[in-house]
Amino acid sequence: MELVNQEITQKFKTVLCIDENGTQIGTIPANAALAKAGERGLDLVCVAPKVNPPVCKFLDYGKYKFEQRKKEKEIKKNSIKVETSEIQLTYTIADHDLQTKANTCKRLINEKGNMVRVVLRLRGREVNMSNLAKEKVKKFILLCDEFAQIKKDIFMEGRDIKVILEKKKQ
Repeated sequence: MELVNQEITQKFKTVLCIDENGTQIGTIPANAALAKAGERGLDLVCVAPKVNPPVCKFLDYGKYKFEQRKKEKEIKKNSIKVETSEIQLTYTIADHDLQTKANTCKRLINEKGNMVRVVLRLRGREVNMSNLAKEKVKKFILLCDEFAQIKKDIFMEGRDIKVILEKKKQ
């Protein structure tokens, strides 16, 4: 949060002033800096309050805030949003079905750019066969090896065996 005009004079006695062109005026009393900013039709904005003396600039505060919001929107627009999709397997899945799930995983990772969470849910007495179920997940990972890499290794969460895959880096 920036300090503006009267807030600066209440908090600081002297400030380091920079004019609207970026040239340094020097260390002057906060009241005098506010008066100079008022003469030029601008606001006095504290841009670095933690240094000694605090740095203040002559700015059009409304325009400054507008530019800040515009920059934030641009950054948000250009950021890449990676979604996580989920593929569910069962302990008794057949090899062909496993290949079909691997093709789905390839489509999700390559075309959509998503990360994929692979979940093998153990039901009933299958919990006793967790080692064999982990082998089934490893087999799935080998099928996806050409286009995906492991982001988070195989882990057990309750009755679920999970692994997170992401696009392979070139």
